[in-house]
Amino acid sequence: MPRQRNKALIVAVGSRMRAMRHWRQMTLEQVAAAVAVAWQQVQKYETGLSDPPCSTLVRIASALDTTPNDLLLPLQLDTPQPAAEIEALLSDPSVAAIVKRLRAMDTPQRKFAHALICTMERAP
Repeated sequence: MPRQRNKALIVAVGSRMRAMRHWRQMTLEQVAAAVAVAWQQVQKYETGLSDPPCSTLVRIASALDTTPNDLLLPLQLDTPQPAAEIEALLSDPSVAAIVKRLRAMDTPQRKFAHALICTMERAP
């Protein structure tokens, strides 16, 4: 049972990495270069075939202009969102418009928007 839970975590973290990379409009090669690993290794992390060491996870988060917490904490292991579901959401025109506006924000504005959304998720 613990092994299955660990696999679910690895897959969920990989899906978030992939979604964030797509959101940032980065290629596997760009992330790999920033992290100093082969693009194939980044692909293994994203698909859950391999789990990144903590130091690599920190470098990946930095390359994606986020924090390791953003890759790890929001996960719900019982219902992780697969990359296909995230990509389907991103294809919705209203979601695409929001993402476009978020991309135009500078880092402090994005962090504020993220905190606001997290607060809204916790509201009853």
